[in-house]
Amino acid sequence: MVYQYDWSVLKTIDPRWFQIITLSSLLVIQQVSSDFSLSLIYCLLMIIVSISCEIIFNSLFKQTKSLHSSMITALSLSLLLRSNSIWFLLLAPFIAILSKRLIIFKKAHIYNPANFSIAFLLLFFSNDFWIATGVWSKYWLVLMIFLFVGSFVTSKAKRLDIPLYFLTSYLGFHFLRLFWLGDPFELLLFRANSLALIIFSFFMISDPKTTPRNHNARLIFSILIATIAFIFDAVLFERNGLFWALAIASPTVILFNKFLKGERYQWPSEAV
Repeated sequence: MVYQYDWSVLKTIDPRWFQIITLSSLLVIQQVSSDFSLSLIYCLLMIIVSISCEIIFNSLFKQTKSLHSSMITALSLSLLLRSNSIWFLLLAPFIAILSKRLIIFKKAHIYNPANFSIAFLLLFFSNDFWIATGVWSKYWLVLMIFLFVGSFVTSKAKRLDIPLYFLTSYLGFHFLRLFWLGDPFELLLFRANSLALIIFSFFMISDPKTTPRNHNARLIFSILIATIAFIFDAVLFERNGLFWALAIASPTVILFNKFLKGERYQWPSEAV
């Protein structure tokens, strides 16, 4: 008798667990392969601060939000943020988790927590930290694996369309610019294999809680972010254009949800 595994069990698993596993794996790879990775102790401290803030704010605001989001937020920040001061690194998860409670509309937070924290720090403390873009030109196989995993994770959260629309638009804009200027194609490959771009595409803009509910709205939203990011890159020569673009575009989700109706996403393990 041949045993057949019931793969339908995967449908009942909270997609955030896959996000946590994926980001944790990226963090481990970064730790062992890069001389510019954040100290593991600092990473652990950021995770502790993020989870602690979630627990404290749950109590203060009388909510029952799970700890999945705080873990994902801390891992994303650990992969992206760099600073010579531990205090700025610990401030980042605090701002991220607090934003979910203070910047809300109809009991739902507007911004992806990690992206809001990065945009806030860029705005007020740009001289005290920087973003690790993480171009992994020597690790194409690793990037391809995580592209596959990222696609699987976002499909589980019913948001695979967003990274696909965004990456097609964003890289397409840059391809047209390279073609127009006659620059080498390698520049596009250099931009495409950025760890920051992967995290941004599959773990920030695809957040089902802060993206439009309607499919057509998500198409417009993705192209809007790609357009703004491209303007920051090619016109303003701002290296952190991705994070500015999402911060600027996120409030439009309120309008998209008002005029283009869709089903509100619920995490499998949460009632709200």
